[in-house]
Amino acid sequence: MTAPLVFAGALCKQYLHSKNILIGAHIAEIGGIEDLPFSNLALTPSLLSFLNECDFPILDQEANQKIQKKIADAVIKKDSLGGIIECAVLG
Repeated sequence: MTAPLVFAGALCKQYLHSKNILIGAHIAEIGGIEDLPFSNLALTPSLLSFLNECDFPILDQEANQKIQKKIADAVIKKDSLGGIIECAVLG
C-alpha cells in the first residue's frame, strides 16, 4: 500500500508546484533530540528546495550529528525511536 500512496503524493506535489505552491519538511525531532523549528527561520523557496533534496533533512548540523548517532545506537540495540516531522507550505 505504501508505493501507491507515495506515487499519488508525488503526483500531487508536482501539480501543486505547477501552481507555485511549494511543500517541504524536515525532521523536527527524533528520540528527544530537536532540530531548529521552522518558526525560527525565514521560510523561503530555496530552503524548502534544499530540504527536499536532502537525504536526511535536518536544519541544524549539531542536531544532525546527535540524531544520526542516536539512530545508530538504536539500530545496534535493535530498538526504535519516536520522531516528529515538521512540514511547511508556501504559496
